[in-house]
Amino acid sequence: MANRSQEHLFRHGVLLMAATQVANASNLLFQVVMGRTLSAEQYGELASMLGIILVLATPMDAVRTAMAHYASRLSGEGRGEGVRALLGRGFRMMTWAALPVLLVTAFLGPALAGWFHISSWRPVVLAGLIIAGSFYMPVFIGGLQGIQAFGWMACAQHSWSVVRLAAGGALVWTVAPLAQWGLAGHLAGVLSSIAWGWAGMRVLPRRAPGGTGTAPGGMVRYFGYSLLILGGFAVLMNADIIMVKRLFSPLEAGLFARAATIGRSVVFVSVPIAMAMFPKVTSAGEVAAGTRGTLVRAFVFAGLIVLAAVGAVTLWPALPLRVLFRVAEPDAAMTALVRSVTWAMAPLGLVYLAVHFELAQHRFRPVAATLACAAAYVLAVAFRHETVQQVVQALAVCSWLAVVWLL
Repeated sequence: MANRSQEHLFRHGVLLMAATQVANASNLLFQVVMGRTLSAEQYGELASMLGIILVLATPMDAVRTAMAHYASRLSGEGRGEGVRALLGRGFRMMTWAALPVLLVTAFLGPALAGWFHISSWRPVVLAGLIIAGSFYMPVFIGGLQGIQAFGWMACAQHSWSVVRLAAGGALVWTVAPLAQWGLAGHLAGVLSSIAWGWAGMRVLPRRAPGGTGTAPGGMVRYFGYSLLILGGFAVLMNADIIMVKRLFSPLEAGLFARAATIGRSVVFVSVPIAMAMFPKVTSAGEVAAGTRGTLVRAFVFAGLIVLAAVGAVTLWPALPLRVLFRVAEPDAAMTALVRSVTWAMAPLGLVYLAVHFELAQHRFRPVAATLACAAAYVLAVAFRHETVQQVVQALAVCSWLAVVWLL
């Protein structure tokens, strides 16, 4: 399986990167539209809800990871007919996960809105619907990734960003410049992604004569460990805006959200490489021949891209502020915040890659570092948050510590 699964890393990485650039452009334009249309307070509300969505939906990437891992192993063992059973099991699991989210947001929406200093309950309820829908996306995406159907995977994974831009932009322009309409566009994008994933299932192998068509055992254990590890990564990646929104004024939270949006874009550039690498290094726990070489190539590829992105933001921090948020002449404090947040988040691109390599190899202990660093990050902010820069400093220490530990 090693030789089969390690082919075409560069080609598949470029394909996913091209699709990701379409998504990035759509996300960039979405931020431009929202940043220029919404007030700083409304943008802060939108960013805080998107932060919650990411914190809760990113650990569901464990579902994609589990699906991709077992679909890759089934395909490599010549049991591709079992992938459909695998997806059916994942779909049922996500239904049980989505129902509590819907119930909580339906009954506690106003209370949660008050806790986050949000003027209306509607953004909270919309966020709940988005989270529930987002649980189903990784089921389809992971199955397609595992059998290396990267074209369908790209459509299922990234179509939501294009639809979100079109629907969200139309709503804030024509209805009202409120955070809830940006979230309504996001919900439309999630539904679009689910539809693409459902359509992509037709490329999966049908049950072959003599095939069992059953899902493999051990998936629940794999999912549980992946959920914990990717949950730690989600905290490092997305908890900043939630904590800032809770601990600081709406204006400070809105300004920080702008800097964090720019910094997070640096991390996302490594995601396509990790996605392409994952099914090429899958194993049941052993280090297959050639997988370390694949990892090194992926690290070099992703590291150069992250370094270029960080360098561009460091040299021209005012440019993304002008493009995204129509801030023609940002003050020194704002440009310093953009630079510091970008450097604080930069290591997370490589952390993401290292975590996915170990998960693909069915090894969990080496990546427990993400949990320790996430816990340290939250505790550091809880005990020291007089200024926003202290939150950034805690993130920088913990993210750089995580990448050094993993390496």
